Amino acid sequence: KLIAKYEATTDPITGTFGGDLTRPAVDVAFLGESLIEEMDGRWLGMTQGEHLESLAKIFNKRFQKSAGAALEAVPLGIAGDASPNVLWRLLHGEMPESFSPPVWWLSLGMNDLARMQCSEEVVIMGILRVVEEIRLRKPDAKIVINSLLPMTDQRSGAFPLQNDYKDAFRDIP
Repeated sequence: KLIAKYEATTDPITGTFGGDLTRPAVDVAFLGESLIEEMDGRWLGMTQGEHLESLAKIFNKRFQKSAGAALEAVPLGIAGDASPNVLWRLLHGEMPESFSPPVWWLSLGMNDLARMQCSEEVVIMGILRVVEEIRLRKPDAKIVINSLLPMTDQRSGAFPLQNDYKDAFRDIP
């Protein structure tokens, strides 16, 4: 489970992290696919290469209070996931009662369109179903739906390769 490393020390009553008193509660949960997974320095669950390491450093600098950021955030993404995959993750442990960030930031739909060849209507329905599940279980949460990023046909076919997305991050400071 992606959430396990964040959930393990969460106090279910206050929503704050126990055990490690220096770790603040999560303010934002980024939820989605490969772009979100790369924020954690991983690709398909594995840490690999300087490219991902540099992205994780950027994320930590901007979204970890221990690094001086204003907000504490957690990236919950898996490369290649489409909206139904993300919904399944939420229904099967990635949104436990004890995990209640006030903001859920969704980055979904790109794999639905590119890999799964879904129609625009089906993509919207998938994203809205994820939103519906979050609203049902976390009614006070704010939900941000990130617009789809510009895309071309994937170069690698059915399974995304890291190089399919690498050029999008080369100039980030």
